[in-house]
Parts: sequence; structure tokens; C-alpha cells
Amino acid sequence: MTVVIGANGRLGQGLIRAHGTQNLIALGRADCHDWVQDETLDRVINKLGTVTEPGDTVFVASGLLDPRLPVDALDEVNFTLPRNVILAGEQLGLSVVTFGTVLEGMMKQPNAYVRSKERLSDYVAEAVSRNANVLHCRMHTLFGLDDPPPFMFLGQLFAAARSRVPLKMTSGLQLREYQHVLDTALAVRAIKKSGCLGHVTISHGKPVKLRDIATSIAEAVGFPELGKFGALPEPPEENYGVVFQPTLLPDEIKFRDTIPAVAKYAAERI
Repeated sequence: MTVVIGANGRLGQGLIRAHGTQNLIALGRADCHDWVQDETLDRVINKLGTVTEPGDTVFVASGLLDPRLPVDALDEVNFTLPRNVILAGEQLGLSVVTFGTVLEGMMKQPNAYVRSKERLSDYVAEAVSRNANVLHCRMHTLFGLDDPPPFMFLGQLFAAARSRVPLKMTSGLQLREYQHVLDTALAVRAIKKSGCLGHVTISHGKPVKLRDIATSIAEAVGFPELGKFGALPEPPEENYGVVFQPTLLPDEIKFRDTIPAVAKYAAERI
């Protein structure tokens, strides 16, 4: 049996498609809204204990991404909930997969979102040291399926393209690795199947510049003025040169080329 927590989100939907619906239980926000407090561990154990058997896998794909949200809310969903699932999994003999960000440990002044994921990452290391069956996947930026979150770069580009109001940007020379969520979900499945535990960064090693993302979407939707480059100052902490090494994956796992894939995604949804 496979359980996906956060089944309504982008990553949750991708994992469900990668695994298929047979022998799969999808839990949405309504099923897990009360799992985010320290004292709710017993509820997690009781719920998972009724739908799983030892050896089953639980993917904790729920999460809040917006760093502007209250710190307590980010910590509850991004740390306390997966920690409770890990603790429940230890008692029930389950394998647990959690998700973080490649920014863990990279920023001198991490925002509230990154800090919540760093707390989870540290806890996973502690759990693995006591022989818990936990895999923590550090993720790049995902796209595909639904609209991008409005606060993220792609979401801002989509809003600008729809309104035909240029988006003010920095130079756009920052590097980002974008991955289609369905490709990433298949990679997660393969890594989990390999028996890997602890921390894994899922990378294809082909980052692109933000200005190239903006330009490709501008061409796809027929709005050449989409990105107003140089209108904003450069952020204090940014990646202009770090390229992550590709994750070793089976040959059949392929990541689609970023620029044409993002352009196609935009053309279909804008």
C-alpha cells in the first residue's frame, strides 16, 4: 500500500500519477489538518494504523511554500506534520518519504520557508541515525499540471502575461533548475524503489536563467514585453553559477528540456 499525504497539491498529484491508483490511499488537507500539533501524534498513529501494514510507504507531499506566511504555520505543516508521520511510521513499521528544498544549508539568511525545511532535514538525519526508514528528497522548482503558485516567479509571469502588464525583474541572470512534476515524481519513485535512505537531491543538472524562462513564455504567448529586465535591484543572496550534479537514475527516467517544456506549459494555461 502507498499513502500520499497532500494528494491535492502539485507534487501529490504527480506522485499519484506515477504510482497509479491501485493500492494507493490519497489523503488531502481535510484528512490531515489536525496532524500539525505536537499532541496530535496519537491521531496520526491511529489513522495510518487503520489503512497500512508494516512495510507500506507514506509520502508526505503536503507543504506550504510561501515564505511570507506566518512562521508558526510554516513550521506546523512543513516540520511538525512530517515529523509526526515519521514517529508514527517508526511505531507502525512504515517507510516514510519527506520533501525539502535544495536551498537547505545554502543560504546565510534563509527565509521562514527554508528554515522550516532545514528543521525537517535535521530531524530526518536524527531519525535515520536511530534506524528509522526515512528518505528526504531535496527538490528544485516544479511546474506542470495546475497553475503555478502566484507568489512564485512562474506565477508572476503568468499573471503578467494574462494582464498584459510587463513584470519588473532583476537582470534575470539567476540560475534555476526547473523540473516537470511528472518527471520528478517518477524519479522519486525510482529512488524510493532503490532502497535509498537519508537525504537525496533530485537534479537533472541543466539549470536555466530566469530571463530565458521569461523570454520563452513571452514568445509562447505573444507578449514580447513580458519581462522588464533590470527594473529591480539584484537580491543579496542568489545563485549565478552553482550547477547541481545530476542524480543517478535509471535510464528510462528522463527529464524534459526546460525551456520548450515551460513554454508549452505556459501556452496551454495562459
